[in-house]
Amino acid sequence: MLCSSCNTRNPEGATKCSECGSSLLPFSVEVETGPDPYYETGPGKAEGLVDIIFNSIAAWVSGFKMRRELKKALGRKPTNADLSSLHTWMEVRDKEEKVSIAEKREASSSRASRS
Repeated sequence: MLCSSCNTRNPEGATKCSECGSSLLPFSVEVETGPDPYYETGPGKAEGLVDIIFNSIAAWVSGFKMRRELKKALGRKPTNADLSSLHTWMEVRDKEEKVSIAEKREASSSRASRS
């Protein structure tokens, strides 16, 4: 049995630890510990680094696209606060809807003038 106080191995059936004298619990569980897999190195352990690099590039591209969309809609360079502002994105959506409605009207008027 394994002593919970000093981690000394004692013979089965012992009631007290041979090292520290504390009482042993009959239902103690011994756990085999091995090397921590998160700190192992070797072949096949570089996937985490590849994931980090891939996600960093994807986040940069996404941020670039969002900044470009904001600049196009607002007509100014967006700040970091604009990227996370719900009010700014609602403003962008409203402007895009207005542009879409104007394009539809223009298309329908050009079709009517051709007829």
